[in-house]
Amino acid sequence: MISLWPHWFRPGWLLVLPLLALLLWKLWHRQKRAGRWQMILPPAFHAALLSGGNGRESKLPWVALGLAWLLAVLALLGPSWQRVEQTSQKPADPLVVLLELTPQMLANDVPPDRLEQARHKLLDLLQLRSDAQTAIVVYAGSAHTLVPLSDDLATSRNLLDALKPSIMPQAGQRADLALLKALKLLDQGAWARAGCY
Repeated sequence: MISLWPHWFRPGWLLVLPLLALLLWKLWHRQKRAGRWQMILPPAFHAALLSGGNGRESKLPWVALGLAWLLAVLALLGPSWQRVEQTSQKPADPLVVLLELTPQMLANDVPPDRLEQARHKLLDLLQLRSDAQTAIVVYAGSAHTLVPLSDDLATSRNLLDALKPSIMPQAGQRADLALLKALKLLDQGAWARAGCY
């Protein structure tokens, strides 16, 4: 919808307008102070010593300077009569994250522990991809879909908080099973481009 008042892409440039007014005021008064020589010098010397001989300065240069500055600020503001949404036009590709859920993930070689760090990184990733389809597959001796391809951050957060290695039915490190499960999830969605991490 077109409105009568423009939208500004860079409204911060409005802060320059008071500076424009101050600068023009100072230049105008400086010029007026320079014009006081006409009162001090005898009229016979005006033509020889003062520029503009008759003492009447044109206001045109000051108006032109102010108008040029105003137009420059308006151009820098980036006016638009239509609000342009700056969102991505294409949806993000789906992603399947594989998360190892073995007792080794409880090692706290880097505090707090590996599982907690993986949980935080995964939540950050889900937050960044809030509008994209993301699935989570957990694995140990077997692989299980924790979250199918979804953009539901709240459900993913709740399920990630409940994860611990003791919930896995078999011990082991079968990443191959997790990868097969991830590929199956992507095939179900019939995605041309997708990724597993």
